Amino acid sequence: MSDSTEFRDFFRHGELARVISLEIYEYTFEVKNGELWTVISALSAGTSMILRKETLMAL
Repeated sequence: MSDSTEFRDFFRHGELARVISLEIYEYTFEVKNGELWTVISALSAGTSMILRKETLMAL
């Protein structure tokens, strides 16, 4: 990754989370095994990364 990429770790709800500062050009959403995953494509990384997941709730 380029030098412009910044990482910052913090605790949220008892879990370690990582904030990634990147030049983001695309968000996509995928459902895997009943979970919603947010995938970002970043210019400085040159690749897609899974940013977070959220469990889908039945209505």
